[in-house]
Amino acid sequence: MPIQKIIIVSYFFPPANFAGSYRVRSWARHLHKFGYYPIIVTRCWNNNQTTTTEAVLDNTMQHERHDTYEVYRIPYHPNLRDRIHARYGDSRFTIVRKALTLAELLLQNFSNAVIPYHNLYDFALQLVSRERDITCAILSGRPFQLFKFGDMLHRETGIKWIADYRDEWNTHQWLLDESISRRAIRALESQSEKKWLRSASMFTTCSDNWVEQISAFTGRPGRVVLNGYEENLIAEGRSRPSSDILTIVHNGTIYSSQPTEIFLEGYKKFIDATPGVKVRLLFPGVDNDPAEGNRIRRAMIGYEDYYEVTPRIPKDDLIRMMSSAHLYLLIGTQGVKGHHSSKIFEYLAMGRPVILCPDDNDVMHELMQDTNAGFITKNAEEATVLLIDLYQKFVTGKTIPYAPHTDRIAFYSREKQAEVLAKVLDEVTG
Repeated sequence: MPIQKIIIVSYFFPPANFAGSYRVRSWARHLHKFGYYPIIVTRCWNNNQTTTTEAVLDNTMQHERHDTYEVYRIPYHPNLRDRIHARYGDSRFTIVRKALTLAELLLQNFSNAVIPYHNLYDFALQLVSRERDITCAILSGRPFQLFKFGDMLHRETGIKWIADYRDEWNTHQWLLDESISRRAIRALESQSEKKWLRSASMFTTCSDNWVEQISAFTGRPGRVVLNGYEENLIAEGRSRPSSDILTIVHNGTIYSSQPTEIFLEGYKKFIDATPGVKVRLLFPGVDNDPAEGNRIRRAMIGYEDYYEVTPRIPKDDLIRMMSSAHLYLLIGTQGVKGHHSSKIFEYLAMGRPVILCPDDNDVMHELMQDTNAGFITKNAEEATVLLIDLYQKFVTGKTIPYAPHTDRIAFYSREKQAEVLAKVLDEVTG
């Protein structure tokens, strides 16, 4: 099979510890199996970096050659806003930072000069102009201004390009309650999104609903490419969980559209109904958004011994924590269609039952049923009943029920999703 070179421009890439990093890394690792040699262009990051503004220790141009892909790491040049935030944090110069953010949001629609990562485009243009055997570009957003770079690359070199939406942008259903100023910016960004996407051959995103919404908005065809799970997690997830405390883990970010309080109410009622209960509910990563961490703390006043909230932790530590758990928590998003929480794929890989609470009556419900991954509860009362039953099985040495459809779970691996992406590339380059 002849190998085609492609370029993937992504702001996020390991060692940065963000969900978008691992989506693109999986393509770097697996696309060669399906006829493509990826060249990744990203910015410099610290090991396990979890914020975008901290100073980078090795902020020099780096070129890594691997057997099946390459990575170019471009120096990070923070703008004034980011330098202020890195030095003073969230508590000082708030108004100044907001003003600078507003200026950037407005002006980046017209000029690359205000985009702090515009050097990604400058380098990508040089690379595509120099290596004429690169057949396609993928621009992975967020930030969505990378799509501007895709449009510019096409206009400068004629290269075909694909816009990868990890999330919706101006079609996002979470945008209905924005402020007046934010709506004005959104109107401008909506024009930019439509303008930049006109030259895209295709776009990819994470659900059929999002394909429909984005396609109707931009007029471009789209395909679903899911995040998937790393296959090596399956082996790591088979280690024996703790035998003395029933452990439930929720991995990563919680959004305001997720009614966490529903499960927490059921969890507290379960604790109240179970004398001497030994249970622990862990929220690694939630404190990266202090508002969401505090929402959990308020809901759990008086139950501090039964839960823990932390900032994002290193990936290896997270895997160890998840491998010691008995159950995983998935919180359904309310009022938003097509939202696959990326954590569900890691849950599938770890080989333990998942509790979906509350039910999203949407894509996560469908995925849970497709894979038979665990339990779906609609409200706090159902969660209480389920937890009481599972805890009784746990303390009496019985097995917590889990009979996954392994053939369907295999479809959600990152390797399989890279194959799906390769078929999209076949369409675009064929």
